[in-house]
Amino acid sequence: MADDNRTQQVSLGIGTLSLIALIVMIFSGGSGGIKREVQGLQSEVGDLRKAVEAQSTEIRQLRDRLTPTVQSEGEASK
Repeated sequence: MADDNRTQQVSLGIGTLSLIALIVMIFSGGSGGIKREVQGLQSEVGDLRKAVEAQSTEIRQLRDRLTPTVQSEGEASK
């Protein structure tokens, strides 16, 4: 039981220190690096969205090209 109390106190201490470190980082200007990183990630996400849209368009075009061919072959076999 005594060991449980010590473990809980240590966990609380670690959580408190983590929270303090986070608060200090945010208010000391350390968040500038985080903001730049977030902006970079947002830019990459935008690039990925464009790439996905381009691939979707290409797949759609290929499907449209193949669809008349498949239908024609189905009609020819009747």
